[in-house]
Amino acid sequence: MVHLVTALHRIAKAQEDSTRQDASSEERLVQLTSEIAQMIHDPERGDDESTRHLSNTVWALAVLMLKDMPLLSAISSQSLNKIHQLDP
Repeated sequence: MVHLVTALHRIAKAQEDSTRQDASSEERLVQLTSEIAQMIHDPERGDDESTRHLSNTVWALAVLMLKDMPLLSAISSQSLNKIHQLDP
C-alpha cells in the first residue's frame, strides 16, 4: 500500500506546485484511488494502513480535488479503528 499512497502523494505534490486543475477525469488517478480503496477494505491485509498513509491519501485527494467517496469512506472507517494511534 505504501507504494500506491506514495505515488498518489507525489502526483498531488506536483499538482500543488503547478496550476490547479480538476483531475477527476484522469483515468489513471481513478484506477490508483480504486486500488488504494480495495487495499484498505481487504481484510487479509491486516493493519498495513498506517495513520500516515491514511492522512497522506486524504491530503492528496484534497489537493487533486478528487471526491472519491468509496475511498473516503474506507479511510473514515479505518481512521475510527485507529483513532487511539493519532497524534494531535
